[in-house]
Amino acid sequence: MPARQAQTHRLVARKTAIAQLVAQLFIGGALVGAAMPASAAICDWVPATGNWSVVGNWLCGNVPTATDVATLAGGKTATVTAAQGPTSVNNAGMVNISNNSSLTIVGTNTNTGAINLQSVGNLTDLVIDGSNGAVSLNG
Repeated sequence: MPARQAQTHRLVARKTAIAQLVAQLFIGGALVGAAMPASAAICDWVPATGNWSVVGNWLCGNVPTATDVATLAGGKTATVTAAQGPTSVNNAGMVNISNNSSLTIVGTNTNTGAINLQSVGNLTDLVIDGSNGAVSLNG
């Protein structure tokens, strides 16, 4: 295997391993990043299961944005099928990030449910953006 191809392969494997580790650490813990604005809307997930990007699945009337908190109750499942976010997440249910998709989370996030990276290869991302503050993983 040529040196450049081997280096790319190691980076791909490392990225996948890091994403899986972050998702595992995130379960049952809290992630703290930049503070959310005081005007953040709570966007409650309505159906038992469905697609994250469907406006009608969110009680706030829009797909959550950086000024919102996406909230999933226990027993509910949202599936991310494209690039979504940034948003804060308060998850007691399940968030599935499909292959070739990503979810960017910012602000203060709590996950007592599950966030699953359903990657085939290395094309699925959970992006934790702490650019405006520290990021800490607990749990």
